[in-house]
Amino acid sequence: TNIRVYTSNPNARLTVSKGRLNVLETLSSLKLPNELAKVNMGFFDSKMEHGGLFMVNGQVTSNHNPKYIIMEYQKTGKIDINSFPNKLLTDQELEQMKTNNHFAVGTSYSLVQDGKLNLAHSEYFANSKSRNPRTLFGQTRDGRFIMAVTDGRINGSSGLTASQSADVMLKLGAVEAVNLDGGGSSTLYIGGKLMNILGESQRKIGSALFIVR
Repeated sequence: TNIRVYTSNPNARLTVSKGRLNVLETLSSLKLPNELAKVNMGFFDSKMEHGGLFMVNGQVTSNHNPKYIIMEYQKTGKIDINSFPNKLLTDQELEQMKTNNHFAVGTSYSLVQDGKLNLAHSEYFANSKSRNPRTLFGQTRDGRFIMAVTDGRINGSSGLTASQSADVMLKLGAVEAVNLDGGGSSTLYIGGKLMNILGESQRKIGSALFIVR
């Protein structure tokens, strides 16, 4: 399986975008100033732009869904992964997230937490045990961000399972890592150039994760 990887320097920053309101767009059309690399992020369907919480700079535009874990980008520059299974966020928990984070977003399941394999919430996703194209994101102990996208469902590349995805992120040095939307949505751009091989035409997506200067 081909795996394309981008690792930032320790001074890079993260941001997220849903693009235009109520419009699904391709990753190539979602652009931000000073972007270094970007990947597709949240799960979506024709009726929603992003599955689960989407909170940026204290503004919530999509509410928490207990199916999804929450990835927080703290004001300290660190990534933290939190699970709130079978319950909604309390007002107090949400206010604390607003205070402590640049953003907090829902995504499918964990891969690595505290430097160890942790597949929390993967049980909610039937395809986690099969090999598929994957979009993976994590952070190293020294603060660098890792974006990794695998080809899949094409000749020569079958993709990865959730467990294999976690192994990849551990080998890349991630101490925290999550699985983002995969399959036909998996897309990585570095410096404005598409890096992975798509099994279909570029899919319109609901949200994207950016590494910026």
